[in-house]
Amino acid sequence: MTENPNPQESYPYPDRDSTPPGEGSPSPAGSGQAYDRQQPPPFDSAPSPTARPIRAAYTPPARTPFVTYTIMGITIVTFLAQWGTQTFLGVDLPAIYGMKVNDLIAQGQLWRLFTPILLHGGILHIAFNMYALRVLGPGLEHHYGHVRFL
Repeated sequence: MTENPNPQESYPYPDRDSTPPGEGSPSPAGSGQAYDRQQPPPFDSAPSPTARPIRAAYTPPARTPFVTYTIMGITIVTFLAQWGTQTFLGVDLPAIYGMKVNDLIAQGQLWRLFTPILLHGGILHIAFNMYALRVLGPGLEHHYGHVRFL
């Protein structure tokens, strides 16, 4: 193996000392002592055992997402009413009175603009929607506030 005649050319940082620690490189304090490879560099004092890093994250006060929980409760009660009327009466009364029918809205039944939000076609439909509302609702309600979230 041939050695490079100029070792500074192979060292990636020519403005720094290329001598490895323990082989004569001076300590950072400029004392002229060489570091020992087995010993850590000397420090003036050890860190305090009770010292903790400063946390930069802001944790806002916890607020209960009552609008999310209210929407979930009303939706579940509406689904149970749909299921109950379909099972016992053979007709889905909440759907009849709540579906969006444009002619009926034009006649003044404006609640039909909002009630389809509460109607669901089956157990998987409501399960997925309630899961999504439970996961996303509290964060959105916290971000936008109760009134703007509603």
